[in-house]
Amino acid sequence: MKSLDLDSLLGNVYSEATFHDSELLSLNVQFARGAAEFMFRIPIEVADGGDMVYRTGTLAVTGLLFLAMDPPAAPPAEWREAALWITSDGAFPDPRVKTGIKLPDGLPSDAFCNYLFASNTNAFIIVAATGATFEWSLDKDGLT
Repeated sequence: MKSLDLDSLLGNVYSEATFHDSELLSLNVQFARGAAEFMFRIPIEVADGGDMVYRTGTLAVTGLLFLAMDPPAAPPAEWREAALWITSDGAFPDPRVKTGIKLPDGLPSDAFCNYLFASNTNAFIIVAATGATFEWSLDKDGLT
């Protein structure tokens, strides 16, 4: 499997943009197309007052091969009706990642597999696919 640095998909428009401390707002899986869209609020800078400034965008995954999520390991009060607070991501498998999720055998060599860790659910999301792109939203002023 190949490696994919998710932050590299964010481009260079916002030098401080990163998936670390992002918020996963929604996930749309299109099984018949083998695709998934992850809508995020991505931190792009820290304002003068210390507050994070976010912009929305979509991580589009194509050639979807595998998608799995741990059940929440945190109390519902910490995640119900809230975005998932993504505090870690990287290539999977990773010996530091403690999850019961196992990859299926036979994934193609041109595939990548990455994890997202949501702190407010204390759970992992694992995705394997052959393609991924990121597009910033075109909302009114681009900031949320």
